[in-house]
Amino acid sequence: CPGHIRRTLAAIVMRQRSIAAVQAATLGDIGDALTGAGIEFVVLKGGALAHLLYPEPALRPMDDLDILVSPAQGEAARQALCQIGFDAPAPMSRYDRLLHHLPVARRLRDGILVGVDLHTTAFNSMLAYDLSFQTLARPLTLYQVDGRDLQALAPVQMLWMQYHGLRKLVEPIRF
Repeated sequence: CPGHIRRTLAAIVMRQRSIAAVQAATLGDIGDALTGAGIEFVVLKGGALAHLLYPEPALRPMDDLDILVSPAQGEAARQALCQIGFDAPAPMSRYDRLLHHLPVARRLRDGILVGVDLHTTAFNSMLAYDLSFQTLARPLTLYQVDGRDLQALAPVQMLWMQYHGLRKLVEPIRF
């Protein structure tokens, strides 16, 4: 492998490790804030999978962190994110209120922008798949990030969510 390619790949690996470390620390901060506010939550998708399935979280790149809370606790969870430095706008438009998550919350940490989708249901209502606090399979999957206890979906629901998430991406190709 030529030296310039090797150096480029090494830089990409180092950057991804930095991003993963900031995302992990942010997950811990979110867990502390929500738990401190008495809000039950579940980490969805990559934020859980990176720590449950991969030998190193940096091997599971992700654009944002996805957190599921009950609809009744959505606003309190948004405020908890604001208290730890997130810019977490409230839903303003009719479109915002139709989404399955609140507007993206963002926080800059160590020069890395971390986005959080605060879900009140896992899927858009147009998909007609109900995965919310009322339909969670128990027990949830417990795991740790930076020494903090977090919860993810039960394995069968994690697979179900990943399957439907991928399926919705493939639908346009089938046409």
